[in-house]
Amino acid sequence: MKLFRLRPGKMLAVALVVAALTGTAGADVMYTTSDYTNGALGAISLAKVEAKLVEGFALLGGDTALFSLGEGDAARVLLVEHNITDGDRAYVFSPSEPSDVLFNPAWSTINNTYDAAMLNGKLYVADNGLYAPATNGPVVEVNTTDYMPTNTSYSYTASEGNTSHAVKVAAVGDSLYALFTLASGDYPYDYAQSVIMKLSASMEELGKKEVGENASDMAGIVAVGEDKIAVAYNGGAQESGNVGGIDIVTFSSGGISSEPLELPSNVGEIAAVCYDGSKLYFIGVNYASSEKTLYSTPVDHDARNVVSVDTVETTSYVPPRVEYDPYNNVIVALIGDEIRIYGSDGHIDFDNKDLGGYPYSIAIVPSSSTPQPGGSSGGCGVFGAAGLLALLAPWVLLRLRLRLRPRPRRSA
Repeated sequence: MKLFRLRPGKMLAVALVVAALTGTAGADVMYTTSDYTNGALGAISLAKVEAKLVEGFALLGGDTALFSLGEGDAARVLLVEHNITDGDRAYVFSPSEPSDVLFNPAWSTINNTYDAAMLNGKLYVADNGLYAPATNGPVVEVNTTDYMPTNTSYSYTASEGNTSHAVKVAAVGDSLYALFTLASGDYPYDYAQSVIMKLSASMEELGKKEVGENASDMAGIVAVGEDKIAVAYNGGAQESGNVGGIDIVTFSSGGISSEPLELPSNVGEIAAVCYDGSKLYFIGVNYASSEKTLYSTPVDHDARNVVSVDTVETTSYVPPRVEYDPYNNVIVALIGDEIRIYGSDGHIDFDNKDLGGYPYSIAIVPSSSTPQPGGSSGGCGVFGAAGLLALLAPWVLLRLRLRLRPRPRRSA
């Protein structure tokens, strides 16, 4: 693990005090690793500033996905092993007891899970479908009694010659939003404009808006009387030198509108986006230079100032991810072969050696050592409310800890 632009005393003081006051720290970020053949499950504790693999998940397949579901005692983690031949295999467990698998269903009708979301006690899964042979990928309802798919699903009907593929699903306010890409031809495929659909809990169509080509991600922004969705897109086939973008789509009683976010011309393809309550964070990919850059920008279009937060040079083919952690008020990004956690003073870097393998997917989970979301003012502090506790840190223990560990490296 590397510490960048963080004052070691401050960071370690927070970790020591949090651990002392909360006892055994739980997971804050869960992740999977992959060598493209085999994978494992791991957990990061911010209070302990460490990553560990979870027992019982050392022989996963090489293509996995993680999703966080619910809050409090009802919080669950969904781990999916992709299997395009026989259907995906799901594992459902509590984030506090990941080794205790509660449900382990085989989804014979879902074979490419891209996303999952909860609404009104129901689980909805975005099945991306297949590209060869081309089949539509629907949003599928899954019951939470045994975590098996129901007979309820929604497939977007694409224009002639295209197939539709669900890439994201999210509950924003009281509605379900589903994002579909439309593609045709052979790899790297020809993309038409993507579509975001507003759906009811029973998956009836409530609204539709076209967005950029080859959409990759979306983030919900709830405003008074309306839902705003930030939709990120690649702008065409990946690795083709496209200029991606972000469309801000507004669904309100007055209608549906869309406005592109003004971005610099060098951001490349937009692979991921999240919202922390005041700012959007997104990852731009420049394949020509092998650079992946994390940016931030206010949602307010009058500001239009885009800040480059961090750039990683990597040839990793793992799609970047960025998530907001409301429990610790930090941004968590999977970029290249690392998981980086960003606060107001810099970031903490967990590489493949720290993680026990190369990271492949991430999910933010509520930890027993972290407060419930809602107390944040919307920025990104190093460890949220825990930063206030740093003033009480026992400096004798801190000095001992600093002497017992290698001196952190700092970036220029």
